[in-house]
Amino acid sequence: MTANKRAEKTIVFIVGAGASATICPDRIPCMSDYFAKWVKQTEASRQTQYWLPLASVEEARVFPPNPDAEMWATRVRTIGWEIDSFKEKSLSTTALEETQQNYLESYIEVFKNDDGRMTANLERILSTIETMEGFDVDDARSRLIMSINTFFNDLDKDQDIDKKFSAGPHQRLAEFLRGREDLRVTFISFNYDLWLEKSLQQNGLWNPGGGYGHTFLYTRPHKAMTESGAFGHYEARSFGDPSPSPVSVLKPNGSLSWFHVSDKEPVLLTDSGEETGKISYNPDFYLDRVNIGNTVGRLLTPLIVPPIPTTNRRHPVFWSIDKNIQACIQEAHVLVIIGWSLPETDKKFAEDFRRAIHSRVSQLPSLVLCDISLREVGSGSGLIRKFETLFRPAHPAITRKSDEDGFSTKFVDLLETVL
Repeated sequence: MTANKRAEKTIVFIVGAGASATICPDRIPCMSDYFAKWVKQTEASRQTQYWLPLASVEEARVFPPNPDAEMWATRVRTIGWEIDSFKEKSLSTTALEETQQNYLESYIEVFKNDDGRMTANLERILSTIETMEGFDVDDARSRLIMSINTFFNDLDKDQDIDKKFSAGPHQRLAEFLRGREDLRVTFISFNYDLWLEKSLQQNGLWNPGGGYGHTFLYTRPHKAMTESGAFGHYEARSFGDPSPSPVSVLKPNGSLSWFHVSDKEPVLLTDSGEETGKISYNPDFYLDRVNIGNTVGRLLTPLIVPPIPTTNRRHPVFWSIDKNIQACIQEAHVLVIIGWSLPETDKKFAEDFRRAIHSRVSQLPSLVLCDISLREVGSGSGLIRKFETLFRPAHPAITRKSDEDGFSTKFVDLLETVL
């Protein structure tokens, strides 16, 4: 996709959680099974860095009422403050930490046995937090997002998942697009995770400097403690004059690699803190601190938002993304939807898409659908009608008629015949 070769077709992909889950369905979550898979992932390591954030969420009362869960979570948090106080005075915390671990074990068991918690939709939990006010709520939201970072960082580092990802449909799709200079490609991703960007970046199709549809600063992931025992301070830098990104990735809900210091300073994490570094998660649930210009370290705040129209979508990064989404939908020759079932939580974006479709000069020529539910007779046909009604393509939606429907290397083979 070189600059001196004119693109003949504009292709827009809309990607949902189902696309990421296909890498390793038993472990990579969708929003509806996030907590169940999170608990399964943390079973082998019941450490406070995984569960303390959930204890703070319990105190914000965003899960269904459960007095036992709330009681144990409060005890975990309260004794945590005592431990911090003892450490500041250089006193032994061994007994306190043992007690905290016992409280934690009790909380974990209550959580696991509560269907309302195990089946809670992550985006609904985040959306509930967005409607609340107060320092405790802000703290709970930030710590919950940082715990999501910890979870996905663990998944990202897992050798088995990495092996499946390296041979999976994300990589196969990126390899296919790498060989198609006649296509102008934009991804609209509702996923907080980084699987899509990783595959595109590894294949030279995308760079963080210009690939998100907005100008970011960059810094490296935070480490809670430096050798001197103090919080780390990392300088946030400009990308300078970044080369154009052949493929754009527009993330209307934000990303686990995004943070912000103020309304005008979105910060992107790269693994090495270098302009050419790979995008990265922050594995620590504590908040970052960075140096901006001549100022001392300031707190970085996670920059992901649930899919509801809230005041924090006033941030300039979301304004840029929304404008870019409207433009690419209006220009698309082919729209490819992978693993996005148009859930109720994304109703706002469905209306945005509808407006973009209605403002097109001509009808959308082609629509391609990829979703595991398409192999189910009832829900599959309903999903097709839903998308055809929304996007009004000139021809019936194209799907892969097979028992193996879903995002797979065989679906990429289908795309080769369509595109």
